[in-house]
This record gives sequence, C-alpha cells and structure tokens, in this order.
Amino acid sequence: MSVVALIAPSGHRDPAERADPAERASVLVRLRVMFWLARYAPLLNALPLAAMRRELLNPGRRGRSLQRELAAAPPAAQAGLRIEFEAVADALRPGTRAAVQETALLTRPWGFPLRGVKTPVHLWQGALDRNVPVASSRRLARALPDATLHVSDSSTHDVGRDRSGEIMSVLATYAK
Repeated sequence: MSVVALIAPSGHRDPAERADPAERASVLVRLRVMFWLARYAPLLNALPLAAMRRELLNPGRRGRSLQRELAAAPPAAQAGLRIEFEAVADALRPGTRAAVQETALLTRPWGFPLRGVKTPVHLWQGALDRNVPVASSRRLARALPDATLHVSDSSTHDVGRDRSGEIMSVLATYAK
C-alpha cells in the first residue's frame, strides 16, 4: 500500500486566501521577503540567495553566522541548527538557480485538487517551526481527504530529525 509522508511541508494556500496575521508574523522575516519575491519577482530571489550562498560557502563567515545563531538558540536546537547550516551550504554550492525555481514553484497553484488525493498522507510539523507555521500544515491536512497531522510541540523545522523513529514506525505499518 502506498503512503505519503510530508515533513514540515510548506503547505498550500489559495492565492485568493488572505494569510492570518499571526501565522504570517510567526515566519522569519527573511523567508517572508523571499516568498513575496518568489510570487511577484522570482528572479530577484537570486540576490538574497546569492548573499546566503556567499556567506555559507566561506568557512569563516559560515562559522561566525553559525555562532550568532547558536547563541540565540536553545541548547536542544543547536545540533539541528548545525545540520541545517551544512545542508543549506551543500544545496547552494552549485549555485542559486534551483533554489530560485523551487521557491517560485512553492508560491504557484498546484494544478490539481487536494481532495482528489486518495493515498493516505501523514504530515509532521514542529510547533516551534519559524520556516513553516503549524497553521499551514493544519490547512493542508484539512484539505486532504485521508490525512493525519502529527505536531511535535518541542520541534522546529527539524521535526524530521526529531521524530525520525516515529516517522519510520508509521511508514512501516504500510509496508505489509
């Protein structure tokens, strides 16, 4: 049997739907800017992504930026933050083109009705995620006919790492 696992999914919003101000405020400012650019001027996203790439690919700059972020993060989030820095650096190493395209795709209509998805979908979301608000995953789960939302009250965007055992256990139940 097939199953879909979505981990900290960006969700989907009807373009006509207005964002809840509290939900909008919960997302990091730099991400709100990137998604605004993705929607209205996608090619301009190459600028902040190139700056991020420049910072992350320079070991000294990456180290200083990581230290600033670690100083502001709770101890439980620090390992995930280190992994995130390395993952983003690796993703941007070949350039920014793919990240610009992906960000633009996330703001477009998906082209199919979510109610038509017949496969069971499990979504995992961190309640403390500043990249993707939990309200986004709740909205996505409500739109899917066979969805189960798993919210981790102690997780941020690294919910996939935090809940990897739970995720694998749930998926294994479908392997029969």
